[in-house]
Amino acid sequence: SISYIVLFKSVFLGLTRIITTETFNPELYIHIITKYKVTHTLVSPLFLEHVLNSPKFTSSSLYPLKHIWLGGNMITDRLLKKLLPHIPNKDFLITYGMSETGTLSRYMYDPTRPAAVGFIDPGIEGIIVDEEGRKLGPGEQGEICFKTPYSLFEYMGNPEATAALRDSEGYLHTGDLGYYDKDGYLRIVGRCKDVIKYFMDHVSGSEIERVVGNLPGVLQVAAVGIPDEKCYQLPAVVIVKQEGASIVEKEVSEVVAKELPDNHKLRGGVYFTDKLATTYSGKLKRKEIEKYAEEQYHLLKKNE
Repeated sequence: SISYIVLFKSVFLGLTRIITTETFNPELYIHIITKYKVTHTLVSPLFLEHVLNSPKFTSSSLYPLKHIWLGGNMITDRLLKKLLPHIPNKDFLITYGMSETGTLSRYMYDPTRPAAVGFIDPGIEGIIVDEEGRKLGPGEQGEICFKTPYSLFEYMGNPEATAALRDSEGYLHTGDLGYYDKDGYLRIVGRCKDVIKYFMDHVSGSEIERVVGNLPGVLQVAAVGIPDEKCYQLPAVVIVKQEGASIVEKEVSEVVAKELPDNHKLRGGVYFTDKLATTYSGKLKRKEIEKYAEEQYHLLKKNE
């Protein structure tokens, strides 16, 4: 993975590694870079967003850096516009991968391809599939899947999750939505799994669905993530009520806040609909449901 590359590169090039026992905060990050004249950094776009918004940040805060590697989250156009003026003439590497696979692709930033994560690394096979598992062509959006010789062997003590990790052809499903452009660059669009990424936490959509689905009056429920530039995704639910049910948004939000960890709170909202979009086989079309929830979220924000 990219973490090992950072470790080995520091050894091979004779670089000094700065290690701290403190958890990340923007002020500490700025302090370490400026005090120790740090030249190489591997950082999440979400963390970098907080650095740029810190009251301690100045135009010289990132000046010592020569090599910046981004990974862990999708970088937004908004963040790029804020970041690029502060890193002129720097090596700016964008990486893409998973804990289960390590790094899958990487490329030096190209302003003509802001949403791209480069070409797939040698030895890895990548495809895009739709919700029925059919392979898609260039320009067609679907779930990104990979075959790699060095992915994880199993989830310890969880055979069900291990079995669900790969399909019958051996492809590992990332849960990320994307496509290949006409030149073969992989581009990331968002998430399509029921895993919601809130900050650096992976929130279980199925856990939210379990809690909400147990409420009287709920016929169907889908947990989705509302795209957010600061938090990556905000947990939200779309509900189909049972006929005659009187369940309301406040009741749903309160039970989730009470029964699940803080990162599961429905910060993206609670929305009601007459029917949830599904495939022919009955699986939820999460992309369509997420789009509906996102539209409702922005409509409410606009009317506030």
